[in-house]
Amino acid sequence: MNILIINFHSSHNSGDNVLVSVTLDMLYRHFPDAKITLAMNDPASYSGMEQAIGSFTTWFKHTDMGHAKWKMAAIPLLPLMLLEVIINAVLHGILPNVPSFNTERRRLFQAYRDADFVVSCPGNFLYSSGRFGITFVLSIFTIWYALCLGKPLYAMPQTIGPVLWWSEAWLLGRLLPRYRLLYVRDHISLERLAGLGVKLHNATVIPDIAFDFSSRGAESGRRFLTAQGVDLDRDRPLLGVTVIDWGAQNHAFADQKMYEEAVACTVRNFLQDQQGQAIFFAQVHGPTDAEDDRIPAKRVAARLAEWGERVVVASLAEPTVLKAAYGQMDIFLGTRLHSCIFALSEYVPVVSIGYQYKSRGLFRLLGMEGQVVDIEDATETNLSALLVATWKERAQFRQRLSEQIPLIRKQVRTVGERIYDDQIKRQRSNEF
Repeated sequence: MNILIINFHSSHNSGDNVLVSVTLDMLYRHFPDAKITLAMNDPASYSGMEQAIGSFTTWFKHTDMGHAKWKMAAIPLLPLMLLEVIINAVLHGILPNVPSFNTERRRLFQAYRDADFVVSCPGNFLYSSGRFGITFVLSIFTIWYALCLGKPLYAMPQTIGPVLWWSEAWLLGRLLPRYRLLYVRDHISLERLAGLGVKLHNATVIPDIAFDFSSRGAESGRRFLTAQGVDLDRDRPLLGVTVIDWGAQNHAFADQKMYEEAVACTVRNFLQDQQGQAIFFAQVHGPTDAEDDRIPAKRVAARLAEWGERVVVASLAEPTVLKAAYGQMDIFLGTRLHSCIFALSEYVPVVSIGYQYKSRGLFRLLGMEGQVVDIEDATETNLSALLVATWKERAQFRQRLSEQIPLIRKQVRTVGERIYDDQIKRQRSNEF
């Protein structure tokens, strides 16, 4: 059994890393002898036993000195290259013979051709981005090529959108109904798509599968925090924080300084009221500088210099340790979606700053939409008020999570079972 996982961005993103890790666990549980290949935008970041190869995106985009750069010379060739790929796909999966297709690119074609089925990675990659929408087109093509080859296609739980252009909505309307199983992780995705005229009859809402990710254990989190200079007995309460340079990633967002000031003031107010310690974590550290959470974390921490050692910018940690460290927090102020999920799954009360509707979608699914402040609306007043209210209700919050999270984990685990059942059904139908 050959399985190809597509649309995996980078292992430098702890959320992406965990989503793929849980996906692999699910697939190996039901297909123990499978050979799994990962098509990635940043294959050099992966250190697992599976083969990691460059995705279609790597043909046109690369990272240089911390900055993503388009290979401008390749852009004019995009339509011709994609046309030949499609033609050859239709002709029984013949490998394209374009001279510029080097060995690495041919490995990608081979992985598609050899796959018994294709799994679209969990996360959020089908949304409008960039000035010309090339990233969206490449994400679409990554999926479309599998369909051109007639491969069974499955989508792990993901957010779809936001989509700004009618052409992108049109493409989604032609593409998404062709998944054998399509899982989305929030109702907002389906509502927004329906508003654009895209109605999906094959979609099932399942929570983010990162809820089923296990940490290395509480002790690893305590050791990590101790190494950062945190005294777990003396420095309570502990406030965990993640921030993002959304202005660098989304040029339409012009309020990065206001957002960082709102976070700094909220942390300052909490420390003034409760003392304790604030720890800034890097949920993502690449592959580009725009995606490196350490950069905005250091800027926000610099605004809190008067608090000295009570404000810590933690060093990097692998996801299992990071999640365990989040579990030691008394409360969490998270911008990165999966930092919130890590904390929630450790039963830690969370206030979320949402930079896309995926955050609001998650908390709505949990019945906690009031825990989200959109990044465009984040101010010292509303963030501090919500953090104070959450702190007062922390015991009830933990109790509610202790009841919800085990049920969510059971729901998440059904995804792998359903893919397996669908494959068995396909095999039986082919026999007859």
